Amino acid sequence: MSQQNINISTPNDHLGDPIRTAFLKSNENFTELYSAILGLGSATYIIEKSGSTHYAYSYSRKSLPSYTSSSFNTVMTNVLTQLAGLTPTGGRIFIRAGSYTGLDQISIPCDNVTIEGEGKYVTKLIMADGKDASYGARFALIKIDGYDNCIIRNIEIDGNGDNQTKIDAGASVIAIEDCIYTQNTYNTLIENCYIHDCTMTAIETHGCKDAMIRGCHIKNGFWNGVTLGWGTLNNHVTECLVEGSADVGIATYGEFNKITENTIRLITGTKGSGNTKCAISCEEMDGTPTTDHFIANNVIHGTGMITGISAPATGSAATERLVIQGNRIYDIDYGIYTAGNHAVIKDNFIDEAEEMAIHIQGGEYNNVMNNTLLCVASKYAIVLSTNGGTDYSSYNIVFNNHCKMASGTYSYCFAINAGCVSNIIVNNIVFGASGEQVNISDAGTNTILRDNYGQSGLRWNPETGDTSVNYEATATGATTGQIKPGSQYAYIYSPNANYICRLPVASAHLVGTIIRGRVGSNGFELRTASGDEASVSINNVSGAGTEAAIPALYYFEAELVTQTRWLLRAWDTGGNYVAITPDV
Repeated sequence: MSQQNINISTPNDHLGDPIRTAFLKSNENFTELYSAILGLGSATYIIEKSGSTHYAYSYSRKSLPSYTSSSFNTVMTNVLTQLAGLTPTGGRIFIRAGSYTGLDQISIPCDNVTIEGEGKYVTKLIMADGKDASYGARFALIKIDGYDNCIIRNIEIDGNGDNQTKIDAGASVIAIEDCIYTQNTYNTLIENCYIHDCTMTAIETHGCKDAMIRGCHIKNGFWNGVTLGWGTLNNHVTECLVEGSADVGIATYGEFNKITENTIRLITGTKGSGNTKCAISCEEMDGTPTTDHFIANNVIHGTGMITGISAPATGSAATERLVIQGNRIYDIDYGIYTAGNHAVIKDNFIDEAEEMAIHIQGGEYNNVMNNTLLCVASKYAIVLSTNGGTDYSSYNIVFNNHCKMASGTYSYCFAINAGCVSNIIVNNIVFGASGEQVNISDAGTNTILRDNYGQSGLRWNPETGDTSVNYEATATGATTGQIKPGSQYAYIYSPNANYICRLPVASAHLVGTIIRGRVGSNGFELRTASGDEASVSINNVSGAGTEAAIPALYYFEAELVTQTRWLLRAWDTGGNYVAITPDV
């Protein structure tokens, strides 16, 4: 329609438009402007409600029939039937603001259908009470099965879960209601919707390719918020707020799916099945692995939740080639957990990890790099473990991570289980609580530990040889007080400042060998090996009973400068060197 101009003529000539004509032109101009703002000009049908009556009328295609009914579903079914009969099929249905209640399932019958409201909190589609009772299998308020290029946007979809009949409270799997269910589709777009309170999952896709879920607020799915299900390929969930589910916020199966820039919180519900309380989970089905997913730049507020990002599949269905990058995870038991292979876990920030910040269980060839991990309990920053069976965490690289450990006797920056082979732990920085040990637990085979540093700038773990870096001083320096050959770091715990630890046999080491260490809350006495006392000196003092007192909480370094001479240095936590003169 062209712009309607009102003829105002000249004053008092009575040649201008009559008042009625002028207002009609004005209304037409405003109608065109309003329609342009809302996009009504591209709508095939507009649906609205007046009282208890629903109306559907053609906007841009005047030849299409209009429909009137007390039932929203009847009007919508008639409209969809019309769209399915067009050539080409499809069209855009615009639903005006309002609450549309007592609804049954809406099934999309053809390609290229758009269902759009005026806004995700103002156009409301609400499932009828007990509607799931009439269905024997999975159903949804909006279902798309086998049709492509469909769009759902700017709508609130209320599953009315509390008033359905099949509510799973964990005792059995009987719930069947989704809010939106798509199956075997291409190019589905679900955008800017508020979707909540369904007894299964807010949005579920199976066998779908190139689906996009963007800018949605997803709340209180009794099971999951979003499920990218079996056979999905290149689906993408982005810029969504997901909260209040019981099992998983966003679950992905399939291949090459992307989960990016979402905020996930309060996955702490008690309804539904599983109740794993996990923000993002990569899952397998019937032995089919989930692979090649990209999980990046999500914010996970984990209060009350167990796991931030999880890939639990193992064995023949191990997850493969995940990229977990740039996520921010707060206040969680387990930050990132994977049992898969070939993952890249990098640039993540995990704060207040109660149990483990990163746990690889039975995974191989994973790269863990450039992560910042803040642990608040006396547990672990990074753990490489077995799955309890025949799968071990081997050939992994842990590189350039920053770990801040909490206070506690069992505060380990790294733990490597027995059976894990050839893992590489290099160039990491670990900060411990004041006065507490920073340590590793390494029961693996051929572990390479190199160039890792503590808060003092001191390398704190062995490169080769003995991996038992904890020593307890004894009255004679025997047993746990004997620093073993090959050690390059020793944390010394002493029950008594007069107890002894002994250096290893000098003749068994090359000149230039350096042993660095840290002292616990009690000082100790450092001596040469029991057979070296007469011939090997510490700071030029030798003889039976020669010992060097090292104060509590100090750092020390013993360098074998000749085959018969140890040079001992010590410094406090402020980096101030202290002269150590042994006595006999």
